[in-house]
Amino acid sequence: MSENDEFREVSLNDLFVGELNVRRDLGEMEDLVNDIKTRNIQQPILVRPTKNGRFEVIAGRRRFEAAQRAGLKKIMVRVVDAKVADVDCIIMSLQENLQRNNLQPFELGSAYQRLAKLLGGINAVAVKLGVGATTIKKAIYLVTTQQELSERGITIQPAAEYKMPMGEKAITPTTALAVDRIFKKKPIRISFTQEEAKEKKQDTAEFFAQHNIVGDEVTRVTTYMEKHPEELKLLETDKFIKRALEAPQPMNISARLPAHVTQIFLDLVEREKTNRSEFVVACIEYTIVNKYKMKIPSQKTL
Repeated sequence: MSENDEFREVSLNDLFVGELNVRRDLGEMEDLVNDIKTRNIQQPILVRPTKNGRFEVIAGRRRFEAAQRAGLKKIMVRVVDAKVADVDCIIMSLQENLQRNNLQPFELGSAYQRLAKLLGGINAVAVKLGVGATTIKKAIYLVTTQQELSERGITIQPAAEYKMPMGEKAITPTTALAVDRIFKKKPIRISFTQEEAKEKKQDTAEFFAQHNIVGDEVTRVTTYMEKHPEELKLLETDKFIKRALEAPQPMNISARLPAHVTQIFLDLVEREKTNRSEFVVACIEYTIVNKYKMKIPSQKTL
């Protein structure tokens, strides 16, 4: 967008939504439709003129659709230069929706995926948008994962919207990424063919969705998978997951400490040839005495 953009009133019949618009899921529209009926459109939608005299909606698809449902004939638009490149149109559409924070994970990942193709890679997208490359990678992973899971009728829903209507299967983006990540680990990659891994991945996500497996339970299952790929291959997925959830859990210090601190701790435990619990006690005693200058009471004084 620039100061040279033109504002004008345009017939709704002259507007259309093209492939560059990142919005796919319109969500609940009733409140927006009623608001537009009452106050008209308060923020003009962003459009780009085309050769046939019509205008492509770049940003503001929900407002455009709501205006149609509200029965409006014309609306105010902001017209960018016809020479604005496709990649810049995608970025404008993405930036507006990111500011509103209302894109579905699949929509966000799809937009990043298209930009990566146009700009020549994820790092270029990260620089252009000022978004971390890891964030972009995760969003793109969700796209491919959603495509695989949709074959089983499983959807990925943001945590804030996570709910399980009767007959519907859904997992959160965090769970979907955990499932995707574990099936890329070397112990599992070398134990399964690509098709076998895909089927196990779908089975796992489906079990998580049906039994509302989230958070620490997902971590327990995926950790067990990495350690026991042969068992995963032999057992049916549901039986394997139940076994993983029932297996005794080792003390998990990595959940509370940075990775480098965890590694130092484990190296010290190995060097001192002691168990973790005893070493934790020793560390606590050392901290109390040396950092806080407190005397540890003897057993008799307790």
